[in-house]
Amino acid sequence: MSTYEVYTNETRERIAFRSGFSWLALVLGGVSPFLQGLMAAGAATTLFNLGLLAGLHYLGTPLWALGVVQFLFGLAMGSSARWLRELSAERRGFEYTCTLPANSAGNAIAKLELAKHMNLSADSVQMPVTRGS
Repeated sequence: MSTYEVYTNETRERIAFRSGFSWLALVLGGVSPFLQGLMAAGAATTLFNLGLLAGLHYLGTPLWALGVVQFLFGLAMGSSARWLRELSAERRGFEYTCTLPANSAGNAIAKLELAKHMNLSADSVQMPVTRGS
């Protein structure tokens, strides 16, 4: 079970993001902010990455070292991807509501809705586990 951060906007629409490291951002690197609608952050990280690689290549860095640099850049992006999602949500008018343990983002939102409806703490609500969640 993962931990999800739930955000709510003024119209009570809710979104949830899994907390922790993003493996997709590790693979995609500087492209991941573009996928979240953060064009300036995506452009900055991509330009930084390209500039770093070009500078290291100009200095005659071996190919294996460039691969290590790319991997480290991916680790940095994977560590900051969740923060970038949160930033994107806040720019769209969402505010942090709570953090919940759940099997999926939809399950975290449903758990919060059920808890509010029953006037309970969201942590005390046990959701049924369904296949694929």
